[in-house]
Formats: sequence, C-alpha cells, structure tokens
Amino acid sequence: MGPYAIKTLGLAIKAGKHQVIKNLDLTIAREECLVFLGTNKSGKTTLLKALSGKILPDQGSLIIQGREYKSISSNLLPGIELVPQENPMNREKTLAELFNTKTDSLKLSDHQKKELVNNSLDFFNLHHDTTTSLKKLSPEKQNKASIALALLSRPEILLIDQPTQGLSAEAKKKLWPLLNKLKGKLTLILATSDWEEAFILADRIALLSQGKLLALGTPAEIKRDLFSIETFEVKSDFIPENVLKAMVDRFPRVIETTEGVEIMGDELKIEEIEEFFQEHGVKVKEINIKQPSLEALFQRLRLKER
Repeated sequence: MGPYAIKTLGLAIKAGKHQVIKNLDLTIAREECLVFLGTNKSGKTTLLKALSGKILPDQGSLIIQGREYKSISSNLLPGIELVPQENPMNREKTLAELFNTKTDSLKLSDHQKKELVNNSLDFFNLHHDTTTSLKKLSPEKQNKASIALALLSRPEILLIDQPTQGLSAEAKKKLWPLLNKLKGKLTLILATSDWEEAFILADRIALLSQGKLLALGTPAEIKRDLFSIETFEVKSDFIPENVLKAMVDRFPRVIETTEGVEIMGDELKIEEIEEFFQEHGVKVKEINIKQPSLEALFQRLRLKER
C-alpha cells in the first residue's frame, strides 16, 4: 500500500470553464497532519472533496491508500470521513439520535457501539448534551459534534473543512488541543484560512492560492519563507525630508504614513531601525511589527515565483 495515505500527480479540477485546482503534485504521509492554508476561493473545499473521493479530477491521478481512483461514488471512499464546512446533519435531532443513526451503520455489537459512543462523548466533553438538539448547541459544540460523529466510523483518513470557522478566539483555543490529540492516530487533513490555526496544528502546511500550490513545508519552513520580510510601523511626530531620503537609501522599502513611516526589509531587525533614528536625531514614539494579512503573505510568495 505504500508509506503514504494520499498521492496526487498533475491533479486538475474544473468548475465549468474555471480551473479550480491546477496541476497539483502532492504526497500526504500516513498519520500526518497536513493543513491546506488559503484565502476564500483558493480551492481548499474542492480539493478536500476530491481527496475524499466525492468528486473526480478532470486530469491527473488520485491515489488513496495505494489505490488509484478513476470513478466516484455518492458515498465517501472506505476508511475516509469528511467533515464539510456546511454540515448536512439533521439539526432537529438530538446528539443521541445522531450518534445512534451513525453507529447503526457500523458492523459492531451493541456493547462495542455503546463503548465507542461513550469514548467519543468523553473525548469532546459532550456527555451532558446528548438530549439537546444540534441546532440548540453552541457553535463550538456543534463543531465538536460534527467531528465526533465522523470519528465513530474509526476512519484512517479524516478531512475537516474549516474546523473552527465562526468560533470565537476562546472557542478556537478549546478545540485546537483536541485536534492536536488526534495527530498520530490517523491521517488528518484540514483546510483553513486561519494562519494561526495552521501553524498550531500542522505537521506540514500547504499554501493554496487560486488553485495552485505555492509552498509546502513544516510550520518552521513556511514561517521562514513568509516572514523573512518584516514590516515595521514607525510612529513619529516629525521626520525631516533629509532623514526620509536617508531612509530610502538605507532600507529596501519605505512608505510614508499619517503617523510616520512603514519600513520593510528582508530579515530586518528593530534594533537597526532604532539605531538609524538615533543617529539622525529623530524622536520616535513607538515601533511596531505590522502583522501582514494572509492575502499579503500570498502576494509575497507569488512575487517570489516571478
């Protein structure tokens, strides 16, 4: 079966005339946590559907658990569970009803089913919510329930689309440790537009933009590539023209702002900026590192490709 869970070769997917996924070569190791990180319409959701066997690529090869798939089914491929962004579960049903429906499809004894459900409820701390309908649960518990239900079939590969979308920062931080506990027990594939989530959970991050794989690596490798260019916000009441000119000569890129300047540079350090202003006798109120948006990070990578 090979050491990998999923492998794609020249994978391409269209939606009408639009190319959603472009010539994707990717190998996902067994028991790896791979996170697809991208902005909206980057192709993340389409790719998860393809990797779960829900849709067939227009070109290229899709090999899952050592078997190449050239046809699709209305059901997921064996050993795979997909938790979609918009969950199709009946929101009127209670958790107990949803769990029973799921386990009824499994070839297990009643004792095994009960043990499986109890373990899942314990893991996600949902024991006190079994008589509550899905629609009445908090967004955090709805997300937990969706993942818990997917795990009941004991999949070898679990794919989750936007696991914490719509959750508060506090709720996200409660769910991330649970997802981390799943790592190493199965192949975990996530899609998110939250860069913090990706860096916390991933063994490797795949950066997707406009259907194209821009970069692939460990969180440390991706951070090195993305954040080697720092942007510093310098706030000052007054910067003379001659100092501005000296800045342009000294630093790779300088932009005037209403409160001072922004200075950008490859592996630029805050000490260098402080020293520059001290040398030129300019009083600085504060210097902050500006956190770039996800789209800005992708723009950097696209520029590097040219």
